[in-house]
Amino acid sequence: FWDHEISREFLHVLRARWAEFEALQRGQIEQRIVIGEEGNGPVGDLRDVSSIGAVLGWLERNACELTEPSRAVLADLRSRPGWNDAVERNADKDWDGRGGGVLTVIDPGDLPRMTLAQAETFFRTRPVRQFGGFRDDQPFIGYAQQAPRKAVAYLRRRWRANEVSEGAWAQLIENWSNDNSLRLTQILANRLLRLPDAAFLTLRLRIAVWIGLFLSRLKMESPQAYWRIWDGFFERLQSLGSEGTRSARETHHGLFAPKVEPSRKSQDFVDSSPIGILVSDLLRKLLASEEARGKKLDQDVASRCEASLASVGEGGDHAAFYFAHKVVPLFAHFPTWTSRVILPLFDISHPLAEAAWSGFFAANRVPQPN
Repeated sequence: FWDHEISREFLHVLRARWAEFEALQRGQIEQRIVIGEEGNGPVGDLRDVSSIGAVLGWLERNACELTEPSRAVLADLRSRPGWNDAVERNADKDWDGRGGGVLTVIDPGDLPRMTLAQAETFFRTRPVRQFGGFRDDQPFIGYAQQAPRKAVAYLRRRWRANEVSEGAWAQLIENWSNDNSLRLTQILANRLLRLPDAAFLTLRLRIAVWIGLFLSRLKMESPQAYWRIWDGFFERLQSLGSEGTRSARETHHGLFAPKVEPSRKSQDFVDSSPIGILVSDLLRKLLASEEARGKKLDQDVASRCEASLASVGEGGDHAAFYFAHKVVPLFAHFPTWTSRVILPLFDISHPLAEAAWSGFFAANRVPQPN
């Protein structure tokens, strides 16, 4: 009677034949349900009580008329704190395990040719992916790839209607292309900098990576515009305090593992932080230019590097990590600036000393005995 492997079939048979049963037979079936799997009735353990309510509730919801005693039991269960109607609605769900790959379909269909109002209707009415299904339709990805200008305008339109979909903004960022016009890239950058706080916090790592990937051309053509966006992102992080600069990496302890907290100034944490990503990208491009070796560090770059070391929260530590990590090539390129700004970080009394030494050791440049 309580074989969970055939519970779906059992319920469907009851529904199909309920009207055929005599009152006495229905009463006997209901009584067996109320007794429960363990035989303790509706005062048994939570799992058993949930099963009783799920079956009775499902039958009632499927036009199977219950007797008065069973309706009273069901009413009592529904009135208990924490009762969730979902157990009734899902009583006949097939929870058998299954495996397989999920096919992600990004074809936008006619979306690129639709007006923004039509696109709104399309996304509002499209079916939601069913749990356990093996097909995941993501037409917004194709929309962002084939009609990026419309995709930006669509998200801006939804934003004005007080609907900010962090998932859609993330898909737009992740599917951006260097083939998109510089003007459109600047428009998107300005939109990203003005996102509401909650969305900006969620997307801050993606935005930091996006700046490094897609604004290099802007830096070459219009350095002032590039630095204006870089500064806007940095200042937005600062305005959000320690949460804005916090590494996205978290520590998870096993049930029986000793709860030893790792240093948040180590490379795993730095690589998952917005300031770490910004500084890493800045240094990679800076040190890739042999023309700069031995010259004075450009003031635009120097001022941003020094500002990052004064970042709030974990940001200063994450910046110090990367400057120390690259201290040898930095000294070879810009000895005066490195001596003045970076080397003092290694003083054990400096607030950023732990992060600096962590970055230095991570570079595997520890002197070895001859």
